[in-house]
Amino acid sequence: MAGDRREIRPETMASPGGHYSHAVVGAGLVFVAGQLPIAPDGSRLNEASFEAQATLADAVA
Repeated sequence: MAGDRREIRPETMASPGGHYSHAVVGAGLVFVAGQLPIAPDGSRLNEASFEAQATLADAVA
């Protein structure tokens, strides 16, 4: 079972920093990382309104 795991890295989302991935699937479970306000082009929206960040999260999901 240890080798039966898959990382999820959608092309519509900005690449995660470091050794992180957006999600990992294995053993019938899905593990997800927290979502940061980063657009697919890499620009950060941490100063944007909640509405703008929520719209971005919905658009890339």
